Amino acid sequence: MAYDRRMLPGRHGECARLNALLAGVREHRSAALVIRGEAGIGKSALLGYAAEHAGTSRVLRACGVESEVELPFAALHQLFHHVGPDLDLLPAPQSAALRTALGLAPGPGAPQNQPQNQAQNQAQDQARNHGSDQPRGQPQEQGSVIGREESRFLVAAGVLTLLGELSGERGLLCLVDDAHWLDGPSADALLFAARRLEAEGVALLFAAREGEQRTFAAPGLPSLRLEGLDPATAETLLSDRLPTLAPGVRRHIVTHTAGNPLALLELPAALTPEQLAGRRPLPDPLLIGSETARLFTDRLTHLAPATNRLLEVAAADDTGDLKVILPAAAALGSGLPALQAAEQAGLVTVGDGRLLFRHPLMRSAAYQHATFAARRAVHVALARALEESDEPDRRAWHLAAAAIGPDESVAGALEESAGRAARRGGPAASATALERAAELTPSAAVRGRRLVAAAHAFWSAGNPLRATALLLHAEPLIEPPAQHTNPPAAPSTSHPHPHPPNDPTAPSTNPPTGPSVPSVNLSTGPAGQRAELLQLRGLIELRCGAPESAYEVLVESAAHAADGPAALRSLVLAAEAASFSGDASRVVEVGRLAAGIGPSDDPIVRMLTGTAAVFSGDWAAGARELRAVVAAAKGVDDPAALLWVGRAALYLGDQSMARAVHQRAVESARRAGALGALTTMLDRLAFSELLLGRPDDAEAGAAEGLRLAEEIGQDEAVVHHLGILALAAAVRGDDERCRAHAERALAGAAARDIRLISALATWALGLLELGHARPEAALAHLLELSGATGHPALRLWSTPDLVEAAVRAGRPELAVAQYEAYDQWAARVDMPWALAASARCRALLDGLPTALDRYEEALALLAPEPRPFDRARTDFLCGEALRRAKRRGEARTRLRAALETFERLGAVPWAERARAELRASGETARRRDPTAFARLTPQERQIAEYAGRGASNPEIAAAVFLSRRTVEYHLSKVFTKLGITSRIDLARLDLEEL
Repeated sequence: MAYDRRMLPGRHGECARLNALLAGVREHRSAALVIRGEAGIGKSALLGYAAEHAGTSRVLRACGVESEVELPFAALHQLFHHVGPDLDLLPAPQSAALRTALGLAPGPGAPQNQPQNQAQNQAQDQARNHGSDQPRGQPQEQGSVIGREESRFLVAAGVLTLLGELSGERGLLCLVDDAHWLDGPSADALLFAARRLEAEGVALLFAAREGEQRTFAAPGLPSLRLEGLDPATAETLLSDRLPTLAPGVRRHIVTHTAGNPLALLELPAALTPEQLAGRRPLPDPLLIGSETARLFTDRLTHLAPATNRLLEVAAADDTGDLKVILPAAAALGSGLPALQAAEQAGLVTVGDGRLLFRHPLMRSAAYQHATFAARRAVHVALARALEESDEPDRRAWHLAAAAIGPDESVAGALEESAGRAARRGGPAASATALERAAELTPSAAVRGRRLVAAAHAFWSAGNPLRATALLLHAEPLIEPPAQHTNPPAAPSTSHPHPHPPNDPTAPSTNPPTGPSVPSVNLSTGPAGQRAELLQLRGLIELRCGAPESAYEVLVESAAHAADGPAALRSLVLAAEAASFSGDASRVVEVGRLAAGIGPSDDPIVRMLTGTAAVFSGDWAAGARELRAVVAAAKGVDDPAALLWVGRAALYLGDQSMARAVHQRAVESARRAGALGALTTMLDRLAFSELLLGRPDDAEAGAAEGLRLAEEIGQDEAVVHHLGILALAAAVRGDDERCRAHAERALAGAAARDIRLISALATWALGLLELGHARPEAALAHLLELSGATGHPALRLWSTPDLVEAAVRAGRPELAVAQYEAYDQWAARVDMPWALAASARCRALLDGLPTALDRYEEALALLAPEPRPFDRARTDFLCGEALRRAKRRGEARTRLRAALETFERLGAVPWAERARAELRASGETARRRDPTAFARLTPQERQIAEYAGRGASNPEIAAAVFLSRRTVEYHLSKVFTKLGITSRIDLARLDLEEL
């Protein structure tokens, strides 16, 4: 990372910005900045300036390397390979994941009783002895929702924690040059940390080149864009460097380089003395901007062949290790004299046994300058030099680069490399290796299998487009089996709890990272392979917002499955697709298919048949099956299974159980660092909180889920959280936020045909209008839930709002049929809150005088229930009815209770209506200020709740994916806002009631 003072003239503003950033580090403030610009514009010089002015702060450096982009965590290794002891400061799961990523510990599944390279060689020999159709290096079991690929999120959380710990009291400066060449896992982890740095005293500076095919996307991070130097500064720079340069030539160079510092400095080296003196014309046009690399190529043409050959070897190598470069170069007729010549020419530097190019463009130029035959010879030489090393991955890639046709031995080595990358939490590297392995595979059948495996890996890495393309290439290579009219009825493995596919939360469009793929234990025959291909294709269509087509593909996958469990895994996803689209008939069909596959007491079968019964209107049968699912889930800790248990609980009306189950799922996902799954867990938990009338908790969970979903590119999860945020804002009566969230949710749902989200956003708009006493508008929205934007479950849960809107709008007949269905459901599930809601609806429909008895019945049923919003609304309606019955004293009691709860919940329009009713009853209520707790941000509230339950700062940091110092910062703000001084005071507060 060269620092050239000559590159800084004219950068006073940029240097001032870096000075401010460094001053913040010394005051324990964190920041991140991406310095962007074309090649040679001075990005590296600014990084050098920051390092020189870091003072006593610790400085870590890394540089992206083009040939290392497919090596997972290569950049993290540059940053952290020397901080091994500090890893002990991390939570155990983070420490283990980061040690594995850095190569300091073996990954899951690695042989424990022999050296890794020896085990790999033995595995390769065995595979060759037993035929080429056996998969090499790929784990056969993908695990549950917290799969191996999820470890990359633990790595990211570990990077965040480690940065905070390394900052200490001095602060920490991390400099990452050529960020556009970072390997994907390293970039994801560093960006994850950069977006969460707040009060650690850490500065992360990235330098990224623009105008390249590969870019460094860093959404949410501030950028500093470098432009060319102004003409006066550029001329000064040239005059200082070349005082004898002819003035006309100097002005011409300044004009035609657009002030690019590297071009200004390097172009004169490519001109002849006559051109520099102005005696011969300059080239037309001059090389500028993205073509600056050609300047380096021109310099290579003047070198001896042996020197060029050594530079080609160094450019193709990705380590800079002279112990590898020199033997490879020697095999090609080059050696130490050529190295000395390259160093004297100022093209490379040598130190500590490593060769470094003076500028990344020189490395690219040296490689591209070589002919194809020369590059192939270089890669062969490097592969031979690595034969005795412990770096089989690099050797495999050099062999692949040298291959000119199908080669099973090289393809097998790449597949083994893919397996190692997967165990290290690098799905992108695994995907690329598998794709290249498929290209080199002679056998069509094996090539098809490797393409499907590569598609799985690309999906895990968050690249659905590439995964889909590979599946299209693989499909013709996998013969379709004989058609089945139904999925095969094969014995189903008995499970202690529902175990749906382990990817409830995959990203939808171009995410930087991706979650788990469903585990598949299929035969290697055509049926199993085709079923696996179809299951992945259906999953991608489902997560990318095409539930209609996903359903068809997933049912076909189940029909071709090699065994019962595999068929059920596809049917679980098919049921989800049918539910998202609100198609009750398809949910029923999935239940019928599941009943023909496994035993009736299998929890997955019960989940699917019970849900089908519910959607068909047979609540008695549905409730029986779903209760068995919930009962079988005691002690379950798998997040995927807990999601389905929570869904069963919601259908049963047991929303407290649903909340508890989803809370366990969230905690399990947090412990494992499974961000991909966590977005869905938070969605379900937040929805459960809303149904319980707890908008603060719902908003906090949905806000965190939205932020995570946006960061990792899960567009489908984004619209889920937007719908929940819209509903939470509706409870508060916040017009602007409710409509903004609902508009985004409706647009996203329409684009993906997700009726569940359309219904959720429509419900939010109806509840908003109802709270503002606009019943006609509320009725119009709520009636939509029975139409094109409707969804059976949300239509059921929104019935009490529909009844109130219809009665207040003077159109009660519009709600009678839906109320009767709701009343039957409430009686069958026999939940106190549901019976209370039914009684409240009956009171509205009947009117005085019987309404008062119904309201009292509802309030009695709600007495033990933790449902503040429902109780306040019932108190309000009862108070209204009492006032109209001239029982003003009793009315005031109910209205005061309603007003107090509405104010505590921040339900502003509801509180105003209760206050107006109190005035009408003859009492003036004082308008209360919001509680201190209500003024906490969602993140502060979340941290306060963890601290109130006794969690330590490191435990909180690990749970909410922040650094320990940032948790301390937010906790101090919580203490200030609540007027307390210690955790003891916080523990004494009833956070549930604040």
